[in-house]
Amino acid sequence: MELQEYFDSKFIVFNENYIKELSKQDNGSINNVLNFRKEFCYGLQIFDDDEYMIFYIDRVKRLKGFGIELSLKLDQIERTNYTIEFCKILNNEFTHTDIVEHFNTFQDNCRTVFEQLGYFTIGNEFDNFNGHVTGLICGHKGVLKFPTLDKLEIYRWLFDENEKHISVDSNKVKKIYLLFDPNTNLIKIGQSYFPSLREKTLQGISPDWELITTWIAPIIEERKLHNMFKSKRKRGEWFDLNFNDLKKIKGYMKKYKNSL
Repeated sequence: MELQEYFDSKFIVFNENYIKELSKQDNGSINNVLNFRKEFCYGLQIFDDDEYMIFYIDRVKRLKGFGIELSLKLDQIERTNYTIEFCKILNNEFTHTDIVEHFNTFQDNCRTVFEQLGYFTIGNEFDNFNGHVTGLICGHKGVLKFPTLDKLEIYRWLFDENEKHISVDSNKVKKIYLLFDPNTNLIKIGQSYFPSLREKTLQGISPDWELITTWIAPIIEERKLHNMFKSKRKRGEWFDLNFNDLKKIKGYMKKYKNSL
């Protein structure tokens, strides 16, 4: 089935009445949104052993939700692709959210629920495993795979970067750079002559910090980016940015050459 055809028949827009009805079947997360205790929630509704719906409800601007019906009868690649496309819709509609967070949350929720229903689930942990999992699934209904996305890889992909290129830095001029902390999901907007060396120096503080991308640009642009996202500043040069924010940065900085 074509993507548009599938979404025409399986994509659902939740109005307030639908959300209230759905809340009666929920474990309390939707009610928390309705009663202003939470700004958003994720959910999964099982129709039978094969059919289910994943959904997201948000009231940051106004109460609204979307859902997509999926099936275990779909192969894993189809289910994954439909889920990603659904997350793209959420990311465009709710611009304060992050597409990677959406996708990974749905995948984790699916693993939890289907394990409770008797399935053996895997994520990315067996990607490089050459052995057999037969012994691990004994007594289960079957194996379901729900892979997740690596946020750093997605962010680098957005800026057309990769790990090999990002370590190259031969231009002896100051650069604007983005640095990612996977432990806090914060992003540093900084400037340095050698961002790769700066990254290694900072890794003495936190070994998990990773460079996303760099530009050869006037240092004043660092200040402009700081001002652009001042409402999202957490501390110093560290900001709570999402995928849409990074797209905005990419569009703004496209006038400058990448420093690689």
